[in-house]
Amino acid sequence: MFWPLLTITVLMMAAWMLEKYVHDRQQKDFLAVIHVNGIRGKTSTCRLLDAALRTKYRVFTKTTGTDPVWIGTDGGEHPIHRRGPANIREQLNMLRKAHREKAQIVILEPV
Repeated sequence: MFWPLLTITVLMMAAWMLEKYVHDRQQKDFLAVIHVNGIRGKTSTCRLLDAALRTKYRVFTKTTGTDPVWIGTDGGEHPIHRRGPANIREQLNMLRKAHREKAQIVILEPV
């Protein structure tokens, strides 16, 4: 009874350590990661920053307003389809997408 629990615990810890390692490596490739936080106006602020920074950098933006979308480095808007409430996994997935698109700056509206 003890060994299966220990095995599962060790495997989960290894998976989390690998995920953290990959995440840290991806973070180093970005010039900046901007988190826009607050009560009102987060989506507007994200879009304003995106428009201003896009003139010089490859920008990836994620908004979580009424209609959550991510804006790729090409400027195209793509809806985010959720099966449940927003969570931190969504943020990690967006950072991976930004890395795949070779973004220099990432603008995120927290979940």
